[in-house]
Amino acid sequence: MIIYMTLAERVSEARDIAFTDPLTRVKSKHSFAIQEGKIETCINDDEVFDFGVIVCDVNGLKRISDTLGHKAGDEYIISTSRMLCVQFKSMGAVTRD
Repeated sequence: MIIYMTLAERVSEARDIAFTDPLTRVKSKHSFAIQEGKIETCINDDEVFDFGVIVCDVNGLKRISDTLGHKAGDEYIISTSRMLCVQFKSMGAVTRD
């Protein structure tokens, strides 16, 4: 079976790939950088709005990866990502650096 994609479909797929972390399926570092730029522009243009940024670190990741393997470390990252998505669902996007 041959599947043809329009240019718009290819652009949309490329954007999804660029803006999505492949492991966790949350927004990527690139997506965060774009959003950060939009916020900075609003601040510079005195278009102030409420926003917040929360930075998290996954404690014990190196120990888990070293002792249980990288697959276990990946699962730890994925489960942490899912938990953050549930907790902050109504407040905005979860991204991964």
